[in-house]
Amino acid sequence: MSLRSKIVFILSVLVVTYAVLDNLIQRFMVRETFVALENEQAGRNLQRALSSIEREAQELEADCQRWAEWKATKRFLQTQNLVAETPQEAILAENGVDLLYLCDRDGFVTWGRIEEPATREQIQLREFPAGRLLPFHPLLPSQQDPRAASGIMETERGLMFVASHPILHENEGQGHVGAVLMGRFIDQGLAQTLGERVQVSLDIWPLESQNLPDRERELVDQITGSAEPAVERTGDSLSIYATLTDVRLAPSLLLRVRLPREITTQGERVIFFAQISTIATSLLILTFLLLLLQKIVIKPLTELTHHAVEIGKTDDATLKTNMDREDEIGLLSKEFDRMLEKLAEARAQNIRSARTAGMSEIATGVLHNIGNVLNSVNVSANMAARKTNEMVIGDLERLLDVLRKNEDDLAEFISTDPKGKHMLPFLSSLTDSLKGQRADLTKELTSLRAGVEHMAELVRSQQSYAVKTVAFEKASVNDLVDKAVEMCEKAGRPGELDIFREYTDLPPIAVDSQKVTEIIVNLVQNARHALLESGNEPKELTVRTLEREDDIIAIEVEDNGIGISEENLTRIFNHGFTTKKAGHGFGLHASANSATELGGSLRATSRGHEAGALFTLEIPRHARKPDPTS
Repeated sequence: MSLRSKIVFILSVLVVTYAVLDNLIQRFMVRETFVALENEQAGRNLQRALSSIEREAQELEADCQRWAEWKATKRFLQTQNLVAETPQEAILAENGVDLLYLCDRDGFVTWGRIEEPATREQIQLREFPAGRLLPFHPLLPSQQDPRAASGIMETERGLMFVASHPILHENEGQGHVGAVLMGRFIDQGLAQTLGERVQVSLDIWPLESQNLPDRERELVDQITGSAEPAVERTGDSLSIYATLTDVRLAPSLLLRVRLPREITTQGERVIFFAQISTIATSLLILTFLLLLLQKIVIKPLTELTHHAVEIGKTDDATLKTNMDREDEIGLLSKEFDRMLEKLAEARAQNIRSARTAGMSEIATGVLHNIGNVLNSVNVSANMAARKTNEMVIGDLERLLDVLRKNEDDLAEFISTDPKGKHMLPFLSSLTDSLKGQRADLTKELTSLRAGVEHMAELVRSQQSYAVKTVAFEKASVNDLVDKAVEMCEKAGRPGELDIFREYTDLPPIAVDSQKVTEIIVNLVQNARHALLESGNEPKELTVRTLEREDDIIAIEVEDNGIGISEENLTRIFNHGFTTKKAGHGFGLHASANSATELGGSLRATSRGHEAGALFTLEIPRHARKPDPTS
């Protein structure tokens, strides 16, 4: 991802995050403010509705009081003059009531009438019997405390506003002589009238009414179980619910006040425009920042980057940026040019040092490999010298002295002299001895010549290293391993360790025999030193050849010597690293490089101290020739 893309991405994320956070704040904080205002307005509307209901009850109570204080009412109760004082049926309609009872102090109804509000037909209610009201009727004043009463009462016909007022005796202090009871049925028409008074939409239902809507029926428990009014939002309207108690102080009336959600609707509109404003502002800021960064930062950095890429492509450290700026990017450009100058100087110095180091490394490699071969050459030369000293030259000289003494009569000496008769068997035995000594000497000289040829090949290969020519030829891997093991055996003492060969029958492969031999010699020599330094017995070294999948030939050298610590497993192939007192840390490094040149690999495993080690050389069946130009 380019720098411009990263900056655009980061700024876009910041803008989007800001917009999202602003939206969340608007939604969960500002919106809640509008909701609270709407709830407050709904509460005020509910209070106005309750005040309207309370005022209706108070007006009914005032009418009831006027009737109770009307002298005609008192005379009616005292004289029972039904002709002159009896109220007519039209009185209920004229006074806007549906129930009117005149009772004496014992609850007997001296006159009473209940009418259907719509038809004005007379009806009966269980709660208001025509003969006598029960002594504990909630509207009857008691003898001890005759007071007026008003409120709501549930009847079989439905809820009604009710009020009662005692009719006091004309002589003060003599108590009351009866009571006036008035009632007005509560229906939707009355509810609408009450709502219109205070300009609210008001609905009233009895709590136990069969006409209660389904949604309100579901909310009854919630409404009656809470001391606070219940609020519900549906669509574009808000409903607030409350209950009223009857004259027995039991919940009996469900009120619903509905109002349009104008406040939250306006709030949503305000939030929407605020979000549009936020997004527009964010985009404007984003565009401005991008243009500013493009001019001040991105463009000069892009030029500097293109310049660095061009230098990387052409490898020309003399190119200059020449950015005439006084800010941090200008300082960076100048420092970049200075670093290029220093880099050009350091590169020239490194080339000179690398050439010297390369020559030193080549010489070290040659000496190391020649040193490994010299051990075998030295052993072969010493063996040849010892075999030469052990030849039976003295017996031959003594035989020659005897023959010179009898050279005048040699035939008679051989045929008649007892010493002469042993001459032929002696010569035969001497010949056999010389043949054996010659064979041993020839073998040692052949080994000596092979070692010398190997050293010469090492020198020739290093001389031609500059062009990296490698002599690939068909060779038997098992024969190469045998040759390397035999060279290492000559460098040691007989019987100092047990060497086991576990070979797999492998066909000849095209490989650089010289390099493979060098690697195996290094591995076997290292294993031999590890075994000699270890206290483990018996000292065993195993050499294996294996054929693996994907045409890979594996050569394993395993020992039960001192082992390799875990931290050194990744370091033993580094140039100069060694754990041997007299080591120089080049053998495994050179072997790993040679394995790579063969297209293979060299790796080591060990379980730790005194647990031995296993080195594995893997080379392809069809060896990869190095690229001379690489």
